[in-house]
Amino acid sequence: GDHRDEPTDVAASPTLGLHLDRELGTPLYRQIAGGIRRHIAAGHLAAGSRLPPERTLAAALGVDRSTVIAAYRELGADGLVAAHVGRGTTVSQPLPATAAGVSPV
Repeated sequence: GDHRDEPTDVAASPTLGLHLDRELGTPLYRQIAGGIRRHIAAGHLAAGSRLPPERTLAAALGVDRSTVIAAYRELGADGLVAAHVGRGTTVSQPLPATAAGVSPV
């Protein structure tokens, strides 16, 4: 069965269930970071979940690897994910619900 629209098993999806809109003015890396941020806030990506390697996610989404690196870096700066040498990038902790819809300026 094809469960592409099933949001629950986001972590198992090569694209993390992300949908990029190239017509939007928003940079792709921000769309990726925002999508992952929402998944974390919604509990689809639990603390300790491993994110796909940059190269894997970039290939799945059809973007440059540097785009995914920038997205992961932004999430890391927000303390949402942590990069571990040899273990990849993992989700640090869930967002408080109050912060989920608020993007700091």
